[in-house]
Amino acid sequence: MIRTFTISALILIFITAICCGDSFALNKKSHITKRPAKKKPAIKVSWQERDNRIIHDSVCLNYPEGDITYRDCRQEARVIFRQRCEKYTDLYQKTKAPYHLKHEDNRDKYCYAASQYWP
Repeated sequence: MIRTFTISALILIFITAICCGDSFALNKKSHITKRPAKKKPAIKVSWQERDNRIIHDSVCLNYPEGDITYRDCRQEARVIFRQRCEKYTDLYQKTKAPYHLKHEDNRDKYCYAASQYWP
Protein backbone atom coordinates (compact mmCIF):
# COMPACT_ATOMS: atom_id res chain seq x y z
CA MET A 1 0.00 0.00 0.00
CA ILE A 2 2.76 2.47 0.92
CA ARG A 3 4.74 1.49 -2.16
CA THR A 4 1.73 2.08 -4.42
CA PHE A 5 1.11 5.45 -2.77
CA THR A 6 4.75 6.52 -3.32
CA ILE A 7 4.68 5.51 -6.98
CA SER A 8 1.32 7.25 -7.45
CA ALA A 9 2.68 10.41 -5.83
CA LEU A 10 5.70 10.41 -8.12
CA ILE A 11 3.54 9.88 -11.19
CA LEU A 12 1.30 12.75 -10.07
CA ILE A 13 4.32 15.03 -9.62
CA PHE A 14 5.65 14.21 -13.08
CA ILE A 15 2.25 14.73 -14.69
CA THR A 16 1.96 18.08 -12.93
CA ALA A 17 5.44 19.05 -14.09
CA ILE A 18 4.69 18.12 -17.69
CA CYS A 19 1.32 19.82 -17.60
CA CYS A 20 2.63 23.05 -16.05
CA GLY A 21 5.76 23.31 -18.17
CA ASP A 22 8.32 22.94 -15.38
CA SER A 23 11.22 20.60 -15.97
CA PHE A 24 12.04 18.34 -13.05
CA ALA A 25 14.53 15.51 -12.69
CA LEU A 26 15.31 12.88 -10.08
CA ASN A 27 18.84 12.92 -8.80
CA LYS A 28 20.59 9.84 -7.39
CA LYS A 29 19.12 10.42 -3.92
CA SER A 30 15.59 10.45 -5.41
CA HIS A 31 14.93 14.06 -4.52
CA ILE A 32 13.03 16.14 -7.03
CA THR A 33 15.17 19.04 -8.19
CA LYS A 34 14.53 21.74 -10.72
CA ARG A 35 16.97 21.71 -13.62
CA PRO A 36 19.15 24.80 -13.91
CA ALA A 37 18.52 27.11 -16.82
CA LYS A 38 20.86 26.84 -19.79
CA LYS A 39 23.74 29.30 -19.72
CA LYS A 40 24.13 31.76 -22.54
CA PRO A 41 27.33 31.44 -24.52
CA ALA A 42 30.06 33.86 -23.52
CA ILE A 43 29.91 37.16 -25.38
CA LYS A 44 33.10 38.98 -26.26
CA VAL A 45 32.53 42.70 -25.76
CA SER A 46 34.93 44.96 -27.65
CA TRP A 47 35.21 48.72 -28.14
CA GLN A 48 37.61 51.42 -29.23
CA GLU A 49 38.89 54.32 -27.17
CA ARG A 50 40.06 57.81 -27.97
CA ASP A 51 41.44 60.31 -25.43
CA ASN A 52 40.52 58.04 -22.51
CA ARG A 53 36.89 57.86 -23.67
CA ILE A 54 35.06 54.83 -25.05
CA ILE A 55 33.68 55.48 -28.52
CA HIS A 56 30.07 54.41 -28.11
CA ASP A 57 29.52 53.71 -31.80
CA SER A 58 32.39 51.20 -31.77
CA VAL A 59 30.96 49.00 -29.01
CA CYS A 60 30.36 45.41 -30.23
CA LEU A 61 31.31 46.01 -33.85
CA ASN A 62 32.66 42.45 -33.87
CA TYR A 63 29.03 41.24 -34.31
CA PRO A 64 26.69 41.97 -37.22
CA GLU A 65 24.37 44.88 -36.48
CA GLY A 66 20.77 43.80 -35.95
CA ASP A 67 21.77 40.33 -34.76
CA ILE A 68 20.50 39.07 -31.38
CA THR A 69 24.10 38.51 -30.28
CA TYR A 70 24.85 42.16 -31.15
CA ARG A 71 21.98 43.30 -28.93
CA ASP A 72 23.08 41.02 -26.08
CA CYS A 73 26.65 42.25 -26.47
CA ARG A 74 25.60 45.88 -26.19
CA GLN A 75 23.54 45.14 -23.09
CA GLU A 76 26.47 43.24 -21.58
CA ALA A 77 28.74 46.21 -22.37
CA ARG A 78 26.52 48.47 -20.28
CA VAL A 79 26.80 46.06 -17.36
CA ILE A 80 30.60 45.88 -17.79
CA PHE A 81 30.91 49.68 -17.83
CA ARG A 82 28.84 49.97 -14.65
CA GLN A 83 30.82 47.24 -12.86
CA ARG A 84 34.18 48.73 -13.81
CA CYS A 85 33.01 52.18 -12.77
CA GLU A 86 32.18 50.80 -9.32
CA LYS A 87 35.47 48.89 -9.18
CA TYR A 88 37.71 51.83 -10.07
CA THR A 89 35.72 54.25 -7.90
CA ASP A 90 36.25 51.90 -4.99
CA LEU A 91 39.97 51.52 -5.76
CA TYR A 92 40.34 55.29 -6.13
CA GLN A 93 38.74 55.90 -2.75
CA LYS A 94 40.65 53.14 -0.91
CA THR A 95 44.11 53.95 -2.30
CA LYS A 96 46.15 56.59 -0.50
CA ALA A 97 47.35 59.72 -2.26
CA PRO A 98 49.27 60.15 -4.54
CA TYR A 99 48.89 56.51 -5.67
CA HIS A 100 45.14 56.82 -6.17
CA LEU A 101 45.77 58.87 -9.32
CA LYS A 102 46.60 55.73 -11.32
CA HIS A 103 42.94 54.65 -10.91
CA GLU A 104 41.49 58.06 -11.72
CA ASP A 105 41.70 57.72 -15.52
CA ASN A 106 39.98 54.33 -15.53
CA ARG A 107 37.34 55.56 -13.11
CA ASP A 108 36.59 58.58 -15.32
CA LYS A 109 36.51 56.50 -18.50
CA TYR A 110 34.16 53.79 -17.24
CA CYS A 111 31.91 56.04 -15.16
CA TYR A 112 31.45 58.36 -18.14
CA ALA A 113 30.60 55.37 -20.35
CA ALA A 114 28.22 53.97 -17.71
CA SER A 115 26.35 57.26 -17.47
CA GLN A 116 26.26 58.08 -21.22
CA TYR A 117 26.04 54.71 -22.99
CA TRP A 118 22.55 53.47 -23.86
CA PRO A 119 22.33 50.34 -26.02
